[in-house]
Amino acid sequence: MVQPVRLPGDLWFYGKRGASENQFKLYMRRGDSGEEVLLVDPEALQKRTGKPHAINYFVPSPDGRMVLTANSAENRLQLWNSPVVNPLRRASELRQFVWTDGPATCAAFD
Repeated sequence: MVQPVRLPGDLWFYGKRGASENQFKLYMRRGDSGEEVLLVDPEALQKRTGKPHAINYFVPSPDGRMVLTANSAENRLQLWNSPVVNPLRRASELRQFVWTDGPATCAAFD
């Protein structure tokens, strides 16, 4: 998992793994004392789909409204909305990109 990302408005995106967890989960929060919001939980995705999931890297959009995650095990990029505007909403998947030419090594928003 890559280093934490800080966007304007003191919005942070970061990975965290507890001592008893197998995979890093993707979180966001606003400022040092903001509420931590779980965006993507690879272990929950694995339980739901029966396929292994792991976040290799992530890229938040410049405004923080979306985040792209990469999973090289399945050559998959997933685009998620983030609850920046409404913190009571959970992140949800917007789109998947899957290909057979090898893992994605970089991604960016235009």
